[in-house]
Amino acid sequence: MVRWLRERPGVPDDEFIDDIPFPETQNYIRRILGTAEDYRRLYGPGQQPAPAPTAATPKPVIVKK
Repeated sequence: MVRWLRERPGVPDDEFIDDIPFPETQNYIRRILGTAEDYRRLYGPGQQPAPAPTAATPKPVIVKK
């Protein structure tokens, strides 16, 4: 994708996506860009998603009384 972007600088997103020669990739990029836009609308620009938990992340302990 980086190569495609370099070859077509300044092309609008929708035109760029339509020119991707692989339908599966076109659909994937559309979904990713749509999800990113939804995230920005919900949380504002510049917000980073919370890091995904890893195996090293301890699970919370639930204490029942």
